[in-house]
Amino acid sequence: MAEDDLLNNLDLYESFLDGVPYIYGALMVESLLFGIQFVLFCICVYLLATKQSPAHLVVMLCIIAMYLISIADMVVSFRYATHDVAGVIKRKTDIRPIITGTVPKGYLYVTNK
Repeated sequence: MAEDDLLNNLDLYESFLDGVPYIYGALMVESLLFGIQFVLFCICVYLLATKQSPAHLVVMLCIIAMYLISIADMVVSFRYATHDVAGVIKRKTDIRPIITGTVPKGYLYVTNK
C-alpha cells in the first residue's frame, strides 16, 4: 500500500516538474502586464485627481480597490513561484498541499476581472 502511494507521488512529482517552465513563463508575462497596469493606474489616478467631482471619487475608489487586488494576486504568484515550487524541486515540500493550495489565486483572478 505504501509503495503505491510512493509511486503515485512520484508520477505526480514528475508531471509537476514538467510544468515548472510554464509556471515561470506565466509569472514573467504576469509581471510584464502588472507593470503596464501600474502605468495605467498612475495615469487614471492623476486624471481623476485633477478633476474634482463626486463621480470621479467613486471611480477612483474602485480603481484603487482593483489595483490592491492585483497586488495581492502578484504576491500570491511570487510566493508560489519562489517558495512553493522551489520547495517541491528541492524535495523539501510535499506536492499535494501545493497543488490544492493554488485555489486563492483563482479567487483573486475572478474577483479582479
